[in-house]
Amino acid sequence: KMWQAALVLLLSSGGITPAHASSIFISVSSLPDNTDGFIQLMFLTAIYGYILYIGSNLMADGSDLLLLVPAWSKLVGSVVIPVLGAVPDGALVLYSGLGSDAQSKLEVGVGALAGSTVMLLTVPFFLSAHYGRVDVVDGRGMYKNQPKLTAEADYLFGSGFSVSGRAIRSAGMVMLVSATSYWVIQIPSLFYTDDSASYAAKHEKYYALAALILCILFFLWYVYREYTVQQEHTLAREKQLQVVQEKLANGQVGLVAAVFYELKTAREEEGLATGAEDYGTTSSQEESTGLNLSQKTTERLTTIIKPFFRQYDSDNSGTIEMAEMGAIMKDLGTSTAPLSSAELFKQWDKDGTGTITLDEFVEGMASFIVERESSLTPEQPKPSLERVETYDFGDDDDDEEDVPDDLQELSYDAALLLMLHAFLGGVIMSPHLPHALGACRYAEQQKQIKLRSAWRLVLGLGLVLLFSDPMVDAFDEIGDRLDIGDFYVAFVLAPIASNASELLAATHYAAKKTRKTMTIGIQTLYGAAIMNNTFTTCVFFVVIVAKQLDWKYSAEVIAIYIIEVIMFAFSFKSTFRMVDALAILSLYPLSLVIVYLLVNEAGLD
Repeated sequence: KMWQAALVLLLSSGGITPAHASSIFISVSSLPDNTDGFIQLMFLTAIYGYILYIGSNLMADGSDLLLLVPAWSKLVGSVVIPVLGAVPDGALVLYSGLGSDAQSKLEVGVGALAGSTVMLLTVPFFLSAHYGRVDVVDGRGMYKNQPKLTAEADYLFGSGFSVSGRAIRSAGMVMLVSATSYWVIQIPSLFYTDDSASYAAKHEKYYALAALILCILFFLWYVYREYTVQQEHTLAREKQLQVVQEKLANGQVGLVAAVFYELKTAREEEGLATGAEDYGTTSSQEESTGLNLSQKTTERLTTIIKPFFRQYDSDNSGTIEMAEMGAIMKDLGTSTAPLSSAELFKQWDKDGTGTITLDEFVEGMASFIVERESSLTPEQPKPSLERVETYDFGDDDDDEEDVPDDLQELSYDAALLLMLHAFLGGVIMSPHLPHALGACRYAEQQKQIKLRSAWRLVLGLGLVLLFSDPMVDAFDEIGDRLDIGDFYVAFVLAPIASNASELLAATHYAAKKTRKTMTIGIQTLYGAAIMNNTFTTCVFFVVIVAKQLDWKYSAEVIAIYIIEVIMFAFSFKSTFRMVDALAILSLYPLSLVIVYLLVNEAGLD
C-alpha cells in the first residue's frame, strides 16, 4: 500500500492532470520544466518500462507453454518464440516513426535497435560466463570435476565455460550474413551526403525498398532454418526440456502433461538421427523401461520426474520406503488402503529389495501415468501428481482491493496507473494454474495450456503495443531535457525494459553449469541478434520506405556491424575464459564511443 501511495503522490504532484480524459497517458511535455518535473519524467519512464517488461514476460511465458503442445512445438520453437522476443524492440521502432517528426524521432527507434542488439550480445554473455564458469584447464571446461569450480582457479584465466563450437559458429555466421541488408542502403546513401534531405530521401527510397525485401528474405530463411533445426538438433530438444522443468517447478503444468509431452515427442523421434554427437549421447533403442523407451528418452523422463522423487523421499535416503508410499498414493488419487499401497510398491520394486530406487520410481511412475490415462473415460477426471499451492502477492484477506478514500480526487492518469499496478501485481503475475488443471486428463490439460497461453500472449502483446508509444515520447523528452541525442537515451534505457527477461534467462541457464545449457544460452543470444537483424530491421525499413525518410543512420548501423563482426570472430572459440567475457562486455560501451566518433569526428549522420 505504501508503494502504491508513493506512486499516486508522485504522479499527482506538480499539477499533473490531463486536460481531457480521452488520453490515458500523461503528456511528458506538460511536466514541470524543473528538477521535480525531471524526477517525475524518470519515474514515469520506469513505470512504462516495468509494464513493457511485464508484457514481454507474458509473451515469453505464453509461447513457452505452447512448447508443451507436441503438435505445435516445432513451429513455436522456430517461429513464435523468436518473433515474440523481437516484438518489443520492433514496437519501439514502429512507434518512433509514426509521427509527423519521424525523421528525428526515429533516432529513438534506431537507438532501441542498436542498444538491444549490442546489449544482448555482450551483457548477458558476461553474466552467463560469470554464473556458469567452471575450471578451465588446457583450453577446456572441466564439467566432469567435482566441484566444477575450485577456489584456486584464477578468475580471469583459470575459469570460464565451454560450448558446442559448431552450434555457435553456425549462429555467428547467420548473424553476420543477416546484417548485410544494412549495406544495401548504406553504401548508396554515401553519394547523397551533400544533397538536401528531401532530394536524398527521394532517391534513397528504392535502395531502402531493396534492403527491406532482402531483410524479409533473410527472415524467412532464418525461420525455415530454425524449423529444420528444431527437427534435427538436440539443442532444441534440450531447450524444450528446460521449459518443461521450469513449468513443473512453478506449478504451471502437471506431471501428467509433462510425461505425455515427452513420450509423444520421443515417439516421433524414435529411429531418427539425433544429431547429438557433440554431447556423446546415443540414439540406440535400448529398452530400459517397460514402455520400450530409448536410453535417451529414459534420461529425459528421469530429469522430469526426479524432483517428485526427492519430494516423497522424506528421510533423504535416496530411496522410497513403504512408509513413504502413502503420500504418493494420496497424490495419485488412489486408495490408501494397505493392500493397494503394498501392491503398487511391490510392482515398482523390481529388484525386491524393499525400497524403490530413482530408476524404479521413474519406470513405475511413467508406466502408471500411461496406464491410468488410457484406462479412464473422457468423463473421468485424472488426478495429477501435482500439489498446487495458492500464490498470493499480498496479505489482504478482503475480496476487494483497498484504495485510498480520496481516489476520486486523484488525477485520471494517476488513478489509472494505481489500478493497473494492482491488476498487474495481483492477477496476471500469478504463475500457477487452477487446481482443476492439475487434476484433469492429458487432453484437458492440453486444452487449458492452450487457453492459458492464448490469454498471456494476447495480454502481453497488448501491453507492449499500448505502452511502447508513450515510452518513445518519454525517451525523446529525456533527450531534450538532458540535451543529448535520443539515440543515446534509447540505446541505454530501451534494452532494460525490452530485454530484461533475456538477462534473467541467461543467468538461469548458466547457473546449471553444464556444457549443454551454456550452449543453449549463448546460441539464444546470437539468435536474438539475428532476429534484430531481420524482424526488427524489417520494421525499421518499413518506416523508412513508408515515410520516405532520408538515411541518417550511418554511424549507428556501422557500429552495430562492427560489434557483430567482432562477435562473429568470437564464435569460432569453443572455450571462453573470463578475460574473453570481459572483453566482450567492453564492446557495449565501446559501441557508444564508435557512434560518437563517427558522428563528431568522421562527420557521419
